[in-house]
Amino acid sequence: MMSSVFAYFALMVRMLIFCTVFIGPPASFALLNSAYPPKISAAGLVIFVSLQRAA
Repeated sequence: MMSSVFAYFALMVRMLIFCTVFIGPPASFALLNSAYPPKISAAGLVIFVSLQRAA
């Protein structure tokens, strides 16, 4: 019984480390870049102009 509890917590710690290593850097990058307003470019600009003409 005790070994299964230990194995469960060991698995949870491994999953936490895995998520921190692989999700942490992209999440922090996205958070830092969210302070700046997005610029309309490429396909977004085409859709924006098309909607403006239709209105």
